[in-house]
Parts: sequence; C-alpha cells; structure tokens
Amino acid sequence: MNINSAKKNILALTILLLLTTTATPLLINPAKAFPGDQPAIIVEPQSIKDPTLEPNTTFQIEVNLYNATTETVPNGLYGVEIKLTWNPDILELIGINFKIGEAGGVLNSPYFAAKNETTTGMYWTAVSSLPPAEPWWGDGTIIKATFKVLSRGKTGITLEFTDIVDAAATPIPHYTQSGIFDNRLTIPTAQVKINPEQIVDSSLTPCKNFTINITIQNAENLAQFSFKLEYNPQIIEATEANWTEEATPPTIDNTLGTIQGSITLSEPITGEIDIITIKFHIIETGETTLHLTEITLTDAWGDPLPYETTDGYFNNMLITRIFVYPPELIDPELGPGSPVQFEIRLENTFDLYFCSFKLAYNSEVIEYTGAIANTSLGLVKMRQAVHDGIIQINLTYYDTPINIGPQTTIVTIYFQVSGYGSSPLDLHETQLLNSELEPISHQTEDGFFMTVIRDIAILEIIPHPNKVYPNRIVEINVTVANLGGIAENFNVSLYYIPLGSTEENPIGTQQITDLPAGENLTITFLWNTTGLQPCTTHTLKAVATEVPFELNTENNILTGEQTVKIKMIGDIDGNGEIGLTDLVIIAQAFSSTPEDPGWNPDADLDNDGKIGLTDLVTCGYLYGTTC
Repeated sequence: MNINSAKKNILALTILLLLTTTATPLLINPAKAFPGDQPAIIVEPQSIKDPTLEPNTTFQIEVNLYNATTETVPNGLYGVEIKLTWNPDILELIGINFKIGEAGGVLNSPYFAAKNETTTGMYWTAVSSLPPAEPWWGDGTIIKATFKVLSRGKTGITLEFTDIVDAAATPIPHYTQSGIFDNRLTIPTAQVKINPEQIVDSSLTPCKNFTINITIQNAENLAQFSFKLEYNPQIIEATEANWTEEATPPTIDNTLGTIQGSITLSEPITGEIDIITIKFHIIETGETTLHLTEITLTDAWGDPLPYETTDGYFNNMLITRIFVYPPELIDPELGPGSPVQFEIRLENTFDLYFCSFKLAYNSEVIEYTGAIANTSLGLVKMRQAVHDGIIQINLTYYDTPINIGPQTTIVTIYFQVSGYGSSPLDLHETQLLNSELEPISHQTEDGFFMTVIRDIAILEIIPHPNKVYPNRIVEINVTVANLGGIAENFNVSLYYIPLGSTEENPIGTQQITDLPAGENLTITFLWNTTGLQPCTTHTLKAVATEVPFELNTENNILTGEQTVKIKMIGDIDGNGEIGLTDLVIIAQAFSSTPEDPGWNPDADLDNDGKIGLTDLVTCGYLYGTTC
C-alpha cells in the first residue's frame, strides 16, 4: 500500500469515527422554510394526516438533505448519519430504498456504510464516502422509507439524531425537520376542569385556606398547557400556585383576581394529570366562580388539542337546599309490584312558613301511591294533587314557622314499580316563603330511579394465526355482549399468560361506547409478539370492566380456548420440529408474493414479502432443530 492510499484510508476511518460520536443541535424549522445559512435534513412529507390510511395500508416518506452548497459546506459533504424513530405500535418499517451514491441521492461513490440497521421503531444509517470519491454538493435524498400501518394513532417520524461531516472530517451545523403521521378518525376532546368543582362550606370562614387543582383528563400526548384563572379578589386571594413539575411559576394578581401561567412538560402526558395546585386564602364571606379562560393545549408535535372546560365555584355562605333523597336509586332486583320511597329534604332554611313543589316522574316505570309529611317539625297542613306523572305538594306551617339546619326530611313520597326502565324525579316549580311571605332563595336538586338488568359478557376470543413466529403480529378478535337492558360504556382489556404461569401480561385495552342492549360487538387487538421466546405457548384472557349494579360479573372474564404458540423460525407447520414438511412447503410456495394464490406467509421466514432463496437456505440450515 502506498503512502497516499494509507492517508486516504486513515481519513475515511476518521470520518466514520466522527459520524458515530459527533452530534449537532437540532433546530426545528418548517420544511424547506429554513434559512439559507446551513444545510437541512428534512422528513417529507412533513405531515401525513390521513384517516384513510387504515391498518395494513402502506405509505412512503423521504429523508432529504437540502442546501449543501459551496457556501454552507465549502469542503463538500463526505459523510451523513440519521437515526429515525417512530411508534412501533402504530407503524412498521417494511422497506428502505438506500439513495447513497445514486443519481438524485447524496454523497459520491465509493462509500462505506458503518450503520444500516433496522430495529423495532428505529432505523439508523451512518455512511461515509471513501477515497477516491469526490466531495458532494447539492440537494438529494438520503433514503426513501416504506411504512405499513399497524393501528390508528399519531406518531412522530422523528429525526432522533443527525450528523453531516465534510471532506475535512469537520461536523457541519444544520437544521432538521421531523415528520408526523396521524390516521386517527377522531381526536379525543380533553377535559380541563377545576377539582373539586364546587366548594360549598360555611365552616370556611375568613382567614382560613383551601386548595384546588386544575385537572386535565382525556389528553393525548399533552406537551404544553397555558391558562388564565379568574376569581373575585374581594372574597378570596391566591397565595400559592405550584405546577406538577418544575416550571416557571404562574403570575398571581390579587388586584385583578387572576392567575396566569404556562408549562412545557418534560415528557408528553396521555390520560389524566393534576397539572397545577392553587392555594387560596379566604378574605370575606361570599361566593365566587373560578373561571378558566385563555386555555391552550398543545401536543408533542405542536398541534393544538381540542378541549372543554369546567369552571369551579366557591361559597362559604349558608345555602338553602331542597332536594330529592336518595339522589339516585338503581336496583336491578326491584321489579313490578315492588314498593319504592323517596324523601324531599330541606337544608339551611329559617323562618319557613310555606313550601310548595312539583315532582315529575315516569308513570310507565313507577306509580304514585301516597305522601306523608314530617309532623315532628311542627303543625303542618299538606295539600297534594297528582296529574299525568306530576305530583304537586303544598306544605303550610300555620302555627309557628320552622327552622332547619342540617338536612331534614319534610315529606316522604311512596311509589310502586310498574315496569322496567328509568325515571327522572324532576323537582321543579319550588317555592319557599318566610313568615312575611317573602321568597327564600334556594337551590333544587333532582333524583333518579332505575330498575333494569345490567350485564356485560365476554363471549369469544379468536386469535389468528395461533402459531406464529416471534416479532410477528397476531390479530385477536374478542366478541363482547350487552346482555342487559340499557346501552353501556365499558373497557375491554386483553392479556396473554404463558402456559404454566399465572402472570398476566397486558396486550391492550379498548373502550366500548354506547353498546346497545342485546347487541354483540367484535373488537380486534393487534398483538406484537416481539421479545417472546420460541417454543412457548400462551393463553389469552379478556376482562370487561364491571358496570354499576351488575349482578353477574363472572361472565366479564373469559380465558380463550385457543392458545397461541410462538414457533421457531423455519417450523412452518408449527409441530415443534423443522423437518421435511417445512422444506416442501417452502418449495411449493417458492418465488411467490402476497399477491399470488400460492402465497404462504409462514414460509416467508425473513418477512421480506417474498419467498426466496434466503427462506429456503434458512430452513435447510435449521433442519432437524426441535423445541
């Protein structure tokens, strides 16, 4: 080897070393809208938002390099490295078109690929030109990648790491822009609410304190949140406001009665979070709303999240209430002919002379049989009338007006169940008068009654295939039924259990919404068997959450009759041995693809979409292997 050749090889090795050890800051810019002072590596299209890309469809992206000019890279480009990541539960990389050294690509040949590696949810390549290759300038494609859609969701197609190096082995600063994939049919609406929603407590006197949380529910990949909270500063003042994690504290203005702040979370949150805790000091007796406004929620990719808000309410005054008790009675054991009773109660009223109300109910479910006033409160005259499912009752305390502190029953109303179903108990047209016949301000609260069967059942678990290689997908159909009398909302979770073990490993959970009474529904889970050992067998278990007042809960759980066997690569027929039958199957399907009638996916051992020499050689090499 001559000296010049040795120097060139040393330079090439130096570049490769820098490719694996040097990183540049990632500056996010819109695709092709970056400044012209540096090159840029960009995933294109930058945003793929298409609900028609359902599971088992495919799409393609490119990773392109722009603006490698004699001004931005004076010595010319000699090496490039990218690491691309995505959510493997949503996407599977099924093809890479390597554009290095090609027309329309980047770098000049000859080249050496120090990395060209695909793992679950990641692709990594690091490439350097080799002498006598010339330095490269221009715009070009690094790779074209083909993805298969596994499920619905949103994921970044993220440039986790990038590096470019010139012919002098110097790292080149550059911009990057990752991509986004989103095939969701609907975007969940986040709930932003004050928790607790109401604080009504007369014992919270001036100089005492109370705290609230701002809670976010049903958020998906929440990364940033900002808010403004408004309150009456004459009643309460804020003394502390602390984020759930370290961030710039919100601004408190007790003159205007506002708290305002913003946080960027260290890791995106999916689900529920108490994002901030706020402490208030009570100044006066009174009431105030806690009004949420100027809300923004942004996901991990900078897109806004839809949301709804629920304000809070504080009151430390005594509030008169008239309400139905119990507020809810749901009992599947009650049937036609069963007696049912409800009370009308009062709380925090003084100098009460007259009380009047109407109570509406569903006469097809319950029938009115009578009412009795509570005479222990004082002398009272009661008048009642019933017409078309509405009771009207007037109570007059004609001797001495009464005072009521804690909640007290003023009248008991009796019903008989007449049919299955539900009935609101709508308390309306209420009137309370004092001894001067002046109205007493008050709140009303309704009731609810229901008698009906509620029963959710798991009927069937069917996996396909039930013999599968590691790292492949098993499609599992779970059939659920609503055996009750009303539409139900519930969750179904699926688990796999290794044979001989009791350990339940989660596969996934799906939410069922408004499944009609008497209807069945089949839902599909996709189980990625990555990491499971060959020659193991697993049972499947589905669990439906219990609905309120469900009596039969045994059928909420089902262990499937069919097991799933993880077989050895090459054991096509799944009998635990790689033998002649397996070789014959490959031979019969040789050169076929998924479009051919003779296609057998189990014979595609390398999972490249065709049955070829690699599959045949692999089976031959492993011939005779047994579990």
